[in-house]
Amino acid sequence: MDVESQSTNTSADDKTEDFCENPTRDALAEGLMCLLKPTIDTLDERVAACSSIPVKIKAQKKHASGVLP
Repeated sequence: MDVESQSTNTSADDKTEDFCENPTRDALAEGLMCLLKPTIDTLDERVAACSSIPVKIKAQKKHASGVLP
């Protein structure tokens, strides 16, 4: 391979160890987190509420079986 034909370009893979400060990346990441966090928190609360429903149904079933003849 000729010296002239060798590529000196770097690929994105070569930058994987480059963790220096990048204010644009940090601002975008913070903006995305601020955008997504309320939705994720609401979803988490609703999943927790749904997880408690089987326990409530079981308690009502047990109570009803004791009340009904």
